[in-house]
Amino acid sequence: MSEEILKKYPELAAEGIPTVKQRLEICNEAVTEMAIEASQTCIKNWGGSLSDVTHLVYVSSSEARLPGGDLYLAKGLGLSPDTQRVMLYFAGCSGGVAGLRTQYWNLRPLFELHTAVQEFLRHTEKKIDGRLTEEGISFKLARELPQIIEDNVEGFCDKLMSVVGFENKEYNKLFWAVHPGGPAILNRIEKRLDLLPEKLSASRRALMDYGNASSNTIVYVLEFMIEESLKIRKDGRGDLEWGLILAFGPGITFEGILARNLCA
Repeated sequence: MSEEILKKYPELAAEGIPTVKQRLEICNEAVTEMAIEASQTCIKNWGGSLSDVTHLVYVSSSEARLPGGDLYLAKGLGLSPDTQRVMLYFAGCSGGVAGLRTQYWNLRPLFELHTAVQEFLRHTEKKIDGRLTEEGISFKLARELPQIIEDNVEGFCDKLMSVVGFENKEYNKLFWAVHPGGPAILNRIEKRLDLLPEKLSASRRALMDYGNASSNTIVYVLEFMIEESLKIRKDGRGDLEWGLILAFGPGITFEGILARNLCA
């Protein structure tokens, strides 16, 4: 919270005062600015032009308005009015991977998104509880959440890996992009799957630099992973062809994508 914001909205520093209106005023404007800036960077790195953009998937848990942020982003970028837009609101930590899943069949980027799976765990809907209150969005996470993810991640990954014929337990033959819900979750996944320490390095780096920033955190993980992949190829080392992109959100919902490295 910046000094400038607190000067304009001093009530944000007090407890028990309804401030959802003020928070939305801040977020609605700021989120659009950040989305435009990030999108322009992506388009520049891609090397294409705005006229080549046909679809826009917009994921946000930081705003509540109609029309949604997808329209404001499309207008801010100057996209064609017939750009196909998809808006995902309040998907929580699994939202980033869910956004990729909605268009995985249509993408041919650095990574080919081969197969996508979504699965919820029965009787766990209260383990990640998020509510929009008068003071903003409040999240409560169950203490046993890391254990629940550990108990279920192996079977979920095996389901994704079986699509291309990977045998169970060949986890270290893959690259990994995992939503860093916290150190305990990453540690439990690493232990259960017997992963080499470097397999979750991009996730740990994103957690260290940004913390758990909800749905967009997986994008930071992918950015770091691409950076590491470029270094591997520059050093003349062989890159891995297949990998998993995972996130865990309210439900408890598991989102997973089997991805293929097109540069390997």
